[in-house]
Amino acid sequence: ALGAGSKQGLAAAKEEEPTEAEKAQWFYEWTKDYKPGEPGSPGLHEGTEWPVSTPKMNEDFTWQIDPATGVPPKACIFMYAGVHAGKGAIQGAERALALATPLMPPAASRQIKHIDSLSPSEVRGVLWDDDALNPIQQTNFLVIPALHDYPTIAKETAWSFRDFCEHGRTVVFLGGVINIYVMNEIFGWKLEPFYQPGPYVWNDHYSPGTPFEHLPKKLPDTGNTRMGMTGVAIGSIPPGGASFFDSNAASVALCVPVGSGKVQPI
Repeated sequence: ALGAGSKQGLAAAKEEEPTEAEKAQWFYEWTKDYKPGEPGSPGLHEGTEWPVSTPKMNEDFTWQIDPATGVPPKACIFMYAGVHAGKGAIQGAERALALATPLMPPAASRQIKHIDSLSPSEVRGVLWDDDALNPIQQTNFLVIPALHDYPTIAKETAWSFRDFCEHGRTVVFLGGVINIYVMNEIFGWKLEPFYQPGPYVWNDHYSPGTPFEHLPKKLPDTGNTRMGMTGVAIGSIPPGGASFFDSNAASVALCVPVGSGKVQPI
């Protein structure tokens, strides 16, 4: 049972709850400079004055609007930014993620956290992150930008990657032949690098109902096969995987389920 002091404290806390007008003013001040995709734009779950409630999902798998903030939850993204990834690849990955879906935080947001190593302890720290701004695991992403050098992958690191996915989270690999071989090492796959000239066509069987649904139906070939447009041979995609954009049996955007999570090479 609550003592008299505790009851008085609860009553005082209730009296101090903000009014709807105060919430509206706070929300305006908090979001007036929000410009999705632009460097330096604040994230919508940064600096909140009162606790963000646990996000809830609608039946169509979109996120419900937070009653305290007036916006859906934003993802918390961990991105590898070590010596095997160039500065340009990291910046390009941040911009691409910021524009990908409404769930993603803006580029250069504090919700995009850089990790400088793929050591077992660093990757395990991502798996067990307890950031209050990311209260549910489904909004947690680990991103590997296009790598220009092959990293050392300890067996404990590979375990953590797989564990990360099996707990319902997503690993995104952005471009590059090296990344294809890294995925093979971590997940035990046999993905085959395969280049076909574009354009790359929207796959009408798998893309509906995904974030790729609203993209143009054709994507151009950049002409630079070495740094990222080499895709994956569709025939080498593991069972259960799906291609979203492809050209003559070469997929440049796909998804492979791992446990209750997934790996998404783009």
